[in-house]
Amino acid sequence: EWCEQLLEGALDGALVEGCEWRYPNPATHGKTLNISGWENLQLEPLRALSLSLGTALTAVDASGTTLGDGDVQSFCARLFACRSLRLAGCAQLSNLAMKAVALCCHESLTQLDVSRCARLNAESCGWLSGTLG
Repeated sequence: EWCEQLLEGALDGALVEGCEWRYPNPATHGKTLNISGWENLQLEPLRALSLSLGTALTAVDASGTTLGDGDVQSFCARLFACRSLRLAGCAQLSNLAMKAVALCCHESLTQLDVSRCARLNAESCGWLSGTLG
């Protein structure tokens, strides 16, 4: 059901295969998720994706979406294997989102794109470099 809600309004059907992953055969490592440019993403289906795919996701592109701090906090909670996270142009993100990224993805993350996220400042850099907290 959440999958149908997530795909409602999708232009290219990019997540159709991803929806199949929630059934008995869990995803294996090395999966990627591209939801860049999607508008009006809802937290519940995003959280469901994180719970079902999070340990297998190595790359996530959520650039140009309407994600807020709470969305990133909930979504990143299980991204233990994420090596690449793209949040470029997510205008609603603040330092709280970067704190969540730093706490959840610090052991695996090798690439983070937060360009054009105007609400981020030196505190975000502190979280990401491990100097705060």
